[in-house]
Amino acid sequence: MPRRKLPKEMEVIEPGKILQLWHKIEAFIEENIRQVAAVGLIMVVIGGGIGLWQYKLAQAEEQSQTLFFSALNRYNSPDRQAGKGEAPVVKEDAYRQALEEFKKVTQQYPDTGGGSAALFYAGACSYRLGKDDDALTCYQNYLKTTGAIDTYLRPFAYEGIGYVYERKGDYKKALEWFEKQDQDARGGLNIMAPLNRARCYAALGDHEHACTSYQKFIDKYPSSAFAETAKIGVTEHCANKKSK
Repeated sequence: MPRRKLPKEMEVIEPGKILQLWHKIEAFIEENIRQVAAVGLIMVVIGGGIGLWQYKLAQAEEQSQTLFFSALNRYNSPDRQAGKGEAPVVKEDAYRQALEEFKKVTQQYPDTGGGSAALFYAGACSYRLGKDDDALTCYQNYLKTTGAIDTYLRPFAYEGIGYVYERKGDYKKALEWFEKQDQDARGGLNIMAPLNRARCYAALGDHEHACTSYQKFIDKYPSSAFAETAKIGVTEHCANKKSK
């Protein structure tokens, strides 16, 4: 009976062939040692570079968060009662110092979460200090540099820009930003949007839309601390709407 031939993938490689193959590999490495060493070195450098980059990124993020929360503590200090024997915090001084600290975070760590959030709070400090144009710049830069990250602050950035335009007396422009705030779907972060829009409509003499916005707030947030304010708005503007 003739001997069956094994499939090619199942053929046994003779020891002599393995030895010949190894000699060929050795000869190739000897002839191309510089190239092989260079490739190996490049791989080591790339691997080390990625590791170093990740380490430095994590380190920068940690440092930015430390500076950010220090500045945030300064920003919130006027809202806290002074302890026994402590002088009360002057709001303007606190916001001015916090602003400088937030700016430092944005300059030193622009590509971190702390640097991004610091942009928003720099806008809030500038607004409280009456620096409306600076506040606008900070808020708008914050919106430009954030996407998937720090989304929880975006509705407040829309609101902040709206406040700036409202203080400037540009109620139509303010309404555009309060509309964006109202359309934001992140939980209850847009709670004040109907009231913000109602104030602008009232300032423009648009009693119908002011009435609707105040009523919308009452319907959505009947237990809010601002519900009474909204009820006063409904009484005033809905009456004017009916008298037309």
